[in-house]
Amino acid sequence: MNQIILQKLGTADPILQQLMKLIGPLNIKISDDPYQALLRSIVGQQLSAKVASVLNERLKN
Repeated sequence: MNQIILQKLGTADPILQQLMKLIGPLNIKISDDPYQALLRSIVGQQLSAKVASVLNERLKN
């Protein structure tokens, strides 16, 4: 992330600044195709919801 942005975030929120120092840099992959990234996100959410539903049903029984 841009160093200037990180400095401004840290100045605005000291707790966030401490967390950024503790966690370190995040490697965020930016997709060249926003539509494909949106589809991946939607599919991932749907799968997560389905998995959660299955696990909740198994825990009930």
